[in-house]
Amino acid sequence: MARPSAGICQIAGGVVVLSSWGSAAAGPSARLADLSFRSSGGRRQIAPLRAAVWTDGCFKNRTSSSTISAASAAGFSRDLLALGPTPEKSEVLDVLRLDLARWGSNPRLATSVLSEMGRNRRPHVARIILTLMLERRIQADVFHYGAVIGACEKTSEWQLALSLLSEMVVGGIMPNEVVYNAAVSACGKGGQWQLSLSLLSSMPEARASQDQISWNAAISACEKAGQWQWALNLLNNMQRMQTTPDGISYNAASSACEKGFKWQVALGLLENMPYMRLNPDQISLNAAISACDKCGQWEFACCLLSNMPSMRMAANQVSNSAAISACGKAGKWQEALSILSSMLANMLIPDQVCCNAAISACEKGCQWTLALRILDRMITTLRITPNLISYNAAISACETEGQWEQSLRLLGKILAVSLIPDQISFNSALSTCEKASQWQQALSLLYTMHPMKVVPNLITYNAAISACGNGGQWELSLGLLADLWVVTLHPNGITCNAAISACSKAGRWELALAVLSIMSEIGVWPDVISYSAATIACEKSGQWDSALALLSSMLTSRVMPNENTYSAAISACESRVRWEQALRLLKVMPGIRLALDTFSYNAAISACAQASRWQLSLTLLGHMPPTRVRVDEISYNAAINAVKQEGFWQVAFKLVNEMRAIHVDPDAITYEAAIFACAYERKWQVALSYLCEMSAEQRGSAKANSYQAVIGACVADGALNEAVALLCELGLTVPLQPTHSHRQSLANKSDTDFDLGLG
Repeated sequence: MARPSAGICQIAGGVVVLSSWGSAAAGPSARLADLSFRSSGGRRQIAPLRAAVWTDGCFKNRTSSSTISAASAAGFSRDLLALGPTPEKSEVLDVLRLDLARWGSNPRLATSVLSEMGRNRRPHVARIILTLMLERRIQADVFHYGAVIGACEKTSEWQLALSLLSEMVVGGIMPNEVVYNAAVSACGKGGQWQLSLSLLSSMPEARASQDQISWNAAISACEKAGQWQWALNLLNNMQRMQTTPDGISYNAASSACEKGFKWQVALGLLENMPYMRLNPDQISLNAAISACDKCGQWEFACCLLSNMPSMRMAANQVSNSAAISACGKAGKWQEALSILSSMLANMLIPDQVCCNAAISACEKGCQWTLALRILDRMITTLRITPNLISYNAAISACETEGQWEQSLRLLGKILAVSLIPDQISFNSALSTCEKASQWQQALSLLYTMHPMKVVPNLITYNAAISACGNGGQWELSLGLLADLWVVTLHPNGITCNAAISACSKAGRWELALAVLSIMSEIGVWPDVISYSAATIACEKSGQWDSALALLSSMLTSRVMPNENTYSAAISACESRVRWEQALRLLKVMPGIRLALDTFSYNAAISACAQASRWQLSLTLLGHMPPTRVRVDEISYNAAINAVKQEGFWQVAFKLVNEMRAIHVDPDAITYEAAIFACAYERKWQVALSYLCEMSAEQRGSAKANSYQAVIGACVADGALNEAVALLCELGLTVPLQPTHSHRQSLANKSDTDFDLGLG
């Protein structure tokens, strides 16, 4: 009989019938009989047939011929299994040709052979045998069909199972509950949960009783598909139909909740089991822990794990790996490693999955050194061979900290142990190079993928574009963007944003705006990151009008600006002394629920400073602490620069003291601005004290102008000895030489005006 083609299933006569058939011949009618199955650990096995099963006495007198038949069946089974899982019909016929005729008088021999094919997962061989029987008019009964459908269950051959079920009805053989159960399970294992439910609901009409196995098979079908609502409905209906759920029922429902991310429901089922006089087992706890893992409920996962010994259950690798994973997803890498350590303390050797979960926990906790240590211990101490998941997790751990050398070393290790890197391996390594601005290495990885038959995806190109942008290679970023159309990949928002940022970092504001403009043309809508990157490009080039135009365009496009967008626009106004516009933007931010941050305040303070609006600069600086905005050295530097131009040395002095009071360390820019403010008013002592306070590094980075300002103040106030000393230090500290005006002013003084200290 030809294998049935998959078609639309309909309920007819109490069974599911395929509406589309191959060239199948209807089998002859056979007498309905019962077949006993026994349940062992939730798996159904065909029980040995007894003579009492047959009610018409056709096999009443069993003699030693039964032993001969059994031996013959065993021989057939060995020969049939040797043919492989999908032999030709002629090959099967060659094995059975001489004995098929005897099966008409001894159908139990056929049942034995078919059952053996089922136990060895040979449904197609069993189907061919059944077809040969029907072609030779050997009476097939419910046992024969049940054996073949049972084989289909083991290999998830749901189409074949439904075809056989329909063929039984056409041939006048009524399926019993055992046959239905196998078909329900076959559909479930094949991912056809709806068909499993249809078969279950059709059983009463076909006079097949729905037993515990039937319900469990249907619940398991829903569990495999993550249909937790249906699984719970079935669990409730079991009790309503006076069928008592067992541990398998609850475990399957809990697993369905796990796949459906319903951790609360999974815990509820666990709590309800004792009320049903059922003791939760290891599977029950593992399902609940896994549900907590998938939903990020690390505390509940750890609590369940720790309670297992008190429930007289030993936690296994599955329990521990789920709890480790839950801790890792929550960033609780310490707890994850604690569980791993307790496994070793309890003489439970972690498996590959446990170690991989621990490495991933270290990755999410930015603990790349610990991740590499676990990977090393897998090999050296635990004698566990890392797989590709292990190495990929370790590379990802290096990615978070930009450890590009380690990532490349791990990638090489993958090849050294005869594993093949995949997209995840390369993408993680590329992302590591991106974060470290290693654009050459990123491109090398990209071009290595093709010879290794690993196809780059959009994530690959996005990382490479960003790496080139971070390395200042905007031309390469745009070249990679153009290459996407060659490799038939469509850019997304991340791609375009990376290209805009590359142009922005290089100050290529025109190109940044060009990429922004083509986004909508290729069906990619700019987001706040796109606009912000373009605005930053305009800010760096002093294009304040373009920056403000982008801000207006965002509002028109219903894209909500963020703090970065406004800060960049304010900075653009700063560079062109558009202080009024800068203050206007700053004032707008709270009205649109944007927090005034340090960057936006600093840009506004600097804009006012450059416009000689020192009072406004100080006012803005004073507003920052009451609004809980962090004041940094840039804030103070901008304010000190504002008063420097007016020579308000007292204000500058006060601001420097404020910095120290709130533990903000003055930098070279701070000291330089304060020195100029003091020198302007000839306060050379204060200016000189600031110069002395500067560290060697700060003094080395200070411009010659700072020294010259102090020297000028000293000369103007008659402190010539100090001026000469500074003039000498100026030549030793900075590469710039003192100006001719200072040398001349000192030369014009008479030798008696000051002591050169020459003895």
